[in-house]
Amino acid sequence: MKRGTLSKIVLLFAALVVMGCAASNSGVSGVLRSNTQAVSDLLREQNAMIRAKGLPADVYDKVTQADVYMKAMRETCYDPNMKPRGDSKSCIFFTEINGKNTANMMLNSGKYYARNGNMGKAEQILRDLVVRFNDNAYRSETSQAKYLLDSLKAWDTFSPGWKAYLLGDYELAFKEFKTKDDPESLYKLGEMYDMGEAVPVDRKQAAALYRKAAEKGFAPAQYRLGLLYISGDGVKQDDEEARNWFQKALDQGFTLAKDALKNMKADKKP
Repeated sequence: MKRGTLSKIVLLFAALVVMGCAASNSGVSGVLRSNTQAVSDLLREQNAMIRAKGLPADVYDKVTQADVYMKAMRETCYDPNMKPRGDSKSCIFFTEINGKNTANMMLNSGKYYARNGNMGKAEQILRDLVVRFNDNAYRSETSQAKYLLDSLKAWDTFSPGWKAYLLGDYELAFKEFKTKDDPESLYKLGEMYDMGEAVPVDRKQAAALYRKAAEKGFAPAQYRLGLLYISGDGVKQDDEEARNWFQKALDQGFTLAKDALKNMKADKKP
């Protein structure tokens, strides 16, 4: 199972447990509870459709179905003049949970259509997501959508592995990166070991791959290798080595390395 998929399932179950507690403690109406469960089910159904990797019916239809439940929730929580009614705290809580699930369905749909070559539809869905979910509660989903939108502009220039990675197909991305020896592929392969994407977390292997890319002059790998030396994950902790790799990255204009060096200096102050 993919790390991202497992994380979503864990978060989903955690959310449902919290929702159940909130419902029992605050008298939330059955409409809020049942509609929240329905939207969660739609997200699971959509994920199953996408994992099948066939050509299922319109995956975006799950978003359309979720909108029906969202509308019912709004009608439960607000009168025609948008004045809150009922338990406003519970309304906000359940609305945000359902909003996040709906935003995830839109993001999944955008990735699905990009993966199947329908860039126009992918772009439209991702733009709609950014406009619709434009507050901090949905920053993760909108940030991913914006990044993917920017990537679509140069889509034809990306390698198959990078395309697969952007679209969340980590198994395919891993297979593609593993056959390459260029710095970017080595770096992404190291990152997958570092983050546990398609493979178990292995910081020692991540460090070895970052080093290969770093020695080829790839600044992001130099920076990430420096981070591992700071923490001692996968390598023996060594501030001097960390500083060395951060400086190499900074020499190429990698600005995150500047912040890392500044933090190291701040940590040394008495």
